[in-house]
Amino acid sequence: MFAKTGNAKLWQGQIVNNELILHSIAEGICVVETSGKITYLNSSAAKMFGSEISDLVGRNYEEILFRRDDETENLTCPIRFALSEGEISHVNTETFFRRTGASFLVEYICVPLVENEQIVGAVITFQDITERREIETAIAQARDSALETANTKAAFLANMSHEIRTPLNGIIGTANLLLDSDLNQEQHHYASMLKTSADSLLEIVNDILDFSKIEAGKRELEAIDFDLRQVVENAVNFFAILARKKDLQISFEIAENVPTKLHGDSNQLRQILNNLISNAAKFTETGEIAVQISNQEENQTQVLLHFAVSDTGIGIDEAAQKKLFQPFMQADVSTTRKFGGTGLGLAICKQIVGLMQGEIGVESEPNKGSRFWFTATFQVQSSKFKVQSPNFSDLHEDRKPKTENQLLNILIAEDNPINREITQKMLEYIGFESEIAENGLEAVKAATEKNYDLILMDCQMPEMDGCSAAIRIRQHEHRPKIIALTANAAKGERERCLDAGMDDYLCKPITKENLAETIEKHFPEKKIKKSLDLKRELVQHRLTNIIDAKTLKNFLEIESNGEENFAVEMLEIFCNHTEKRILELTKDVQNRDAKAIRQKAHNLIGSSASIGISSLSNLFENLESAVEANDWNQITNHLAAISQKFENIKREIYQK
Repeated sequence: MFAKTGNAKLWQGQIVNNELILHSIAEGICVVETSGKITYLNSSAAKMFGSEISDLVGRNYEEILFRRDDETENLTCPIRFALSEGEISHVNTETFFRRTGASFLVEYICVPLVENEQIVGAVITFQDITERREIETAIAQARDSALETANTKAAFLANMSHEIRTPLNGIIGTANLLLDSDLNQEQHHYASMLKTSADSLLEIVNDILDFSKIEAGKRELEAIDFDLRQVVENAVNFFAILARKKDLQISFEIAENVPTKLHGDSNQLRQILNNLISNAAKFTETGEIAVQISNQEENQTQVLLHFAVSDTGIGIDEAAQKKLFQPFMQADVSTTRKFGGTGLGLAICKQIVGLMQGEIGVESEPNKGSRFWFTATFQVQSSKFKVQSPNFSDLHEDRKPKTENQLLNILIAEDNPINREITQKMLEYIGFESEIAENGLEAVKAATEKNYDLILMDCQMPEMDGCSAAIRIRQHEHRPKIIALTANAAKGERERCLDAGMDDYLCKPITKENLAETIEKHFPEKKIKKSLDLKRELVQHRLTNIIDAKTLKNFLEIESNGEENFAVEMLEIFCNHTEKRILELTKDVQNRDAKAIRQKAHNLIGSSASIGISSLSNLFENLESAVEANDWNQITNHLAAISQKFENIKREIYQK
């Protein structure tokens, strides 16, 4: 990049006599005249070139400074440009050559010499930056390596926690079913132990997943309106039963000058409070737990709140306090043995508090209790942030306010027929009708023709995927709630969906419960039909060994809604659909069509999960992973395992 000199009065004699250093980078100084002849060179420059000054003065600068064979390069040479056009130039990296032929990197500035408004030469000041660039390169490589290691570790932790979570959810579901069935006292005791252990393990897995997301920089704050008092009250009430069992008093107090109508991430705040109150309850045998919130600083739009959770528990010595907020650390080893936990909870809290522009700390003495505190910044609700009710007079004339009993306008965008059918029947059971779009393009077209309240959007569809469709729909004036439906549970899919403008995220297999909870979350005024008590029917049902308990419960509830034999019909559709896809996969493997295999495998992951056959869904996940790894031996092996498993499942279904 070149800059004009103006009428810079730089005299050759001044530089020669005084060795004027024109720039802080200068080690070598070279003066050339318009012909390119070197008229002056300082000792530092001569040393860099590995020559004597007398050997270099009088020669053309291009022989010494550059080795340019291309005439075009000569024309664009910054020094040549200074001599011909009077331009100053600063070059960050250039290659000069020593007498031996070895090259070295330099940073240099070239300034034209002007006398009587005529260019008479130029001054080049330069510095050998070879060592500096080597260090910079090494630092960059180390940084990239560290980032790659961190990302690899985060991905590994996320994937492992996901893989553990899948069977663990099955264990917890089975334990719940056992506890709800007719058990004698001893059986109930064992089932309770199983449930408690599984819940503890799930908590550990969730901690690992949370920590890996934050460490990888994938955790971001949401921004919604919320009531601070309600968040704090819910957090305290959650531990009220545990406190009563231990005969502890638990209370909270919000100072009068604290604004309670806030805008920020209430879920992250709740997680911090839950962690601190949980620790307080865990380490306190007698006495009380108190939560206090005060106003530390406030302006017209923001407030910095101070939260404190105090207890009368075992306390922590000064040395142990220094380790508390480090990952995988607890006060001492005996703490882990006695009370359990991963040692990640406080580290996660520290990272979330950092995202909230706050700080976290502890004040404690052994046997005198502890006081954990943190600060967090929130927006104060105002007209800018407050969610407004829709102004129906501004909408189309045919769009009238809905009464509480009117149904939502719901669109299901899903290319898989099994998933469409199941999702539609779940919606019918909880009280809503819906319409269908079979791909992203159809969803965009439907959303332009009708103002839907809610769109359930599959992420991977032909013609146009769910994220692209959501972006297109968000360009319209009407903004429906869009909830992502995906089988991609642990690959950053949630962040991708939210970035595309979706409002929420559901992972397949979708249960009626989490579908109902999500709709109720976004449309709290709607009445959602509650679940039936089907404990005995689940245990005794003839499809119990084929379909997962949660999915079977969904199917039985749908059947109770007037859809007789719904489960069997869905299994038959699934078998016909899957059999065709497996035949197509066999041809795709023969043709080594990785893209087609990946698309079909992902589609079948979702349909297998939706039908409740997790064993087959896991095999399709293995096939998808093998395709991503480009391991054709594993692809062939996984397809063979899928074919065998499918035949066994089909035989069991039709024998029943």
